[in-house]
Amino acid sequence: LARRMVAQWGFRATDRPSILDAPVAWETPNADQQMFGGPQTASGSTEQQIDAEVKSLVSEAYDTCKQTLKDNWSLMERLVDELIENETVEASQLQRLVLDHTSANPPVAA
Repeated sequence: LARRMVAQWGFRATDRPSILDAPVAWETPNADQQMFGGPQTASGSTEQQIDAEVKSLVSEAYDTCKQTLKDNWSLMERLVDELIENETVEASQLQRLVLDHTSANPPVAA
């Protein structure tokens, strides 16, 4: 998915200008079926740029996810406790847990 975001739709994790700014069409229509081991659809240098952007995008997403889990760990623990005790959590219960958590732990500006 990250590769398609970069190669087909022009997403970039950085603000620097790139050949990827222009509309691109070098991915094959059935790239999701070929994924790895398929034919090369761009020059070597373009493939390297795509790979670098994909790595940066995935790394940034991983870091964001990890930080979100750390910031909300107490909420996760409360949710786990609810699920162990009741096996399910209704939407209203989840909303209450999130509201309690956010009011006790206001977001910190980055």
